Amino acid sequence: PHGANRIGGNAIPEALIFGTRAGQTASRLSEKTGGGTSPSESVISDTVDRWRETFSETGGESAEDMLDGVRGEVWENVGIIREGDRLRSALESFDALERDGLPRLPTSTPREIIAALEVRSLLLIARMAAGAALLREESRGAHYRSDFPEEVEDELFNTVVRLDSENLNFEKIEVLNVGGAENG
Repeated sequence: PHGANRIGGNAIPEALIFGTRAGQTASRLSEKTGGGTSPSESVISDTVDRWRETFSETGGESAEDMLDGVRGEVWENVGIIREGDRLRSALESFDALERDGLPRLPTSTPREIIAALEVRSLLLIARMAAGAALLREESRGAHYRSDFPEEVEDELFNTVVRLDSENLNFEKIEVLNVGGAENG
């Protein structure tokens, strides 16, 4: 519901309203179907295998230190003013953290496990934001690229990001002009 020039002043009310609707719908669906289903043995086995692959070593830095590092990288290179080389640098940094830092996070207590999962999730979100920003070679509203400072009218698109296994795929989807409504 927001154009590129709107920074999200309605974000909290929207989250509350749509969160309430989603929760009510999930509750009705759960009542109708008798609750959720248990995961199959293969889903559980695959999840455990992925866990062991991701968090396989010991002796790394703390999850809090890694979270601070990711946040700092996002602030410096994926923040308000973006530039292609800095976005690529951030993506390289995120890849290195995922490859070298994530496997060595401590995961011996429930609190450490939750923190490690938060790091993995934040790295995924940071990679999505940086990759989508790199794909857009123009400035549009508050989404400013210093190496592409102009808005390009024939480059009007939305970015769809899909996670296949552990790979992110970015796709440009054309925005159609529908009856003079602002689509930015």
